[in-house]
Amino acid sequence: SMLTDLWKFIDAVDWRNEPFFMYLAGFYGVLAIAFLWCLRTPDRTMGFTLVLVVLGLSTSYINTLGEQYGSEYLFSGKGVNYFEASGIFVSIVFGVPILCMLLLCTVRMLFGVCGLMVEKKVHQMKRGGSNTTTTMDAAVKDNNAEEKDSTKVIKSGAKEAEKAPMFEKEGPTTNTNKQGGGGSKKKQK
Repeated sequence: SMLTDLWKFIDAVDWRNEPFFMYLAGFYGVLAIAFLWCLRTPDRTMGFTLVLVVLGLSTSYINTLGEQYGSEYLFSGKGVNYFEASGIFVSIVFGVPILCMLLLCTVRMLFGVCGLMVEKKVHQMKRGGSNTTTTMDAAVKDNNAEEKDSTKVIKSGAKEAEKAPMFEKEGPTTNTNKQGGGGSKKKQK
């Protein structure tokens, strides 16, 4: 149903005799040149992508303007206005090409990121190993050293505790101060 409506719409439009479509083709020619120029660097590609996003988001606004002023200013036939409330015309002649360019920009940026990742990994391998691996190895060594040190401390503390007498020679001490502050008094015989 939608596909048949699309074909009916394409057949109903006078593509060759309307100057609007020549202007639109010129606009897309300028966008194509800008697109090719912007693909050279990632910064330009990102900037052009943002421009395309703004153009894509303005499709609804463009459709509203086309509905209001299309028959007066855009099309040569009297009472001819291809813009409609459903937005099929603006989607076909404006939205789809913008979306295709956005897709190409996204693919270009994705390949750029993948290339940078491969370049970084090759650089790491040429230096003699991955930073991640060496960092992990260093962390494991540090952890093992800390475990050995703490084991030594525990063993030495246990030996000292064995040597220390449990009670003093005079006997155990008792606390005669009932309020918890103060000293202790040794038990006398």
